[in-house]
Amino acid sequence: TSAIAQVRDYRDYFKNPDHESHVAAALGHRLRHPRLAVLIGRLQDCNIEALETAQSRESDVRIVTYDEILQKQQRLME
Repeated sequence: TSAIAQVRDYRDYFKNPDHESHVAAALGHRLRHPRLAVLIGRLQDCNIEALETAQSRESDVRIVTYDEILQKQQRLME
C-alpha cells in the first residue's frame, strides 16, 4: 500500500502545472497520461488471492510481479 501511495504521489507531482516544465526538460517531452505500476516480488512468495484482491481495489495502479515480466520476455524470445 505504501508503494501504491508513492506512485500516486508521483502522478500528482507530474500533473501539477508548476512541475510540468521540469518534467518536460528531463524527459525531452511532456508527460501526458502516465500509467501507474508497482513491481513486487515473485508469485511463489505471495498470496495470489491477496494480490488479486489488491489489484481489484487499485484500478488506477497495476501491480506487476517479476514472474509476469519474465514470462513476457520468454515469450518474446520464442
